[in-house]
Amino acid sequence: MCGFIGKLSYSDFDLDSLEKPNDLIVCRGPDSKKSLKGDLSTYFDGDFSLNCSIIFNRLSIIDLSDNANQPMISKTHKTLIVFNGEIYNHNELRKELEAIGLEFITDHSDTEVALLGLSHFGNEFVSKMVGQFSIVFINYQEKNVSLIRDRIGQKPLFYKTSNGELIFSSNLKSLVSLDGEYKIDKNSLIEYLDLGVVTSPKTIFSNIYKLKPAEMITFNFENKEINKESKIYWDIESYVDYKKFDSKEFINKLCDAVNLRNISDVPVAHFLSGGIDSTTIIKVQNDLNESANTFSIGYKNDEYDESEWFNKVAEKYNTNHIVEDISGNFSIEDVEASILAFDEPYSDPSTVPSHVLSKKMSKFYKVA
Repeated sequence: MCGFIGKLSYSDFDLDSLEKPNDLIVCRGPDSKKSLKGDLSTYFDGDFSLNCSIIFNRLSIIDLSDNANQPMISKTHKTLIVFNGEIYNHNELRKELEAIGLEFITDHSDTEVALLGLSHFGNEFVSKMVGQFSIVFINYQEKNVSLIRDRIGQKPLFYKTSNGELIFSSNLKSLVSLDGEYKIDKNSLIEYLDLGVVTSPKTIFSNIYKLKPAEMITFNFENKEINKESKIYWDIESYVDYKKFDSKEFINKLCDAVNLRNISDVPVAHFLSGGIDSTTIIKVQNDLNESANTFSIGYKNDEYDESEWFNKVAEKYNTNHIVEDISGNFSIEDVEASILAFDEPYSDPSTVPSHVLSKKMSKFYKVA
């Protein structure tokens, strides 16, 4: 999961002011850091003036070359993108774009597919993209900025507008740090106490928002003002029907889904609890003749221990299996670290063992 933060403003501001808030995001993108600072007109050779500072921290998964680093600019289309996530069908989309004459500078970057697709077809191109993503797309010629979140909101995207400026980030804490002034939103706090989570578009803080799942917000910069247009481009309710269950169709879709999520230029690991979800994924891996690298949490307490189940799965499918036993070395520091990893209050207690296991996995793998 890459991380980014950016600010666009009609007024002058300290272009280095994002460096300290970015320290909170570096852990999400340890492979490279790239900044874009100054007037947008200098990057696109135009008359429209807008002060800009964007920092991107990359976790390299698809196309590990420097050419695939971000922020990524298309001089031809006068567009720019920062993008966190993965476009699973980028190879197919790239062929479509090349067929109509679009030229790529990267070997197989999914970021460039998103950049050129959005540049050529407009924001409607997102309907062709299969994946999980949070995108900031700047169209210099159209004088607008689009924030786009994936269909079910797997990747977070936060923003705030005020006094002719737009700030955005993949991390809420970074925006709070940059702003310097924040206030807890009482309604969000009540919602958290009721539901255990703060739902989109609210955040726990007043005047800072997160995109809804499948939301696309376009900010138009005209006459020193910022006008906002919001659109939901996908609705899960439209898929509700009363068709008879087709087991063959279901298995095909499941195998496709697992296969797509294994597309990576670096090795992929798997969480394994021994439950239905994780076991099914490992079985599909095996059916596709793909080996699996599995990680599980061990705990010497019969009420919580799942080792009987995940050991059976690891043995049956001959996975490369590692168990992190937290019985003797689990500490209050682990609890605190798992809480601090979140931008907002979140009440699911399973995040604690998940944090411990993720820390273990990250020593060996980038992707899980």
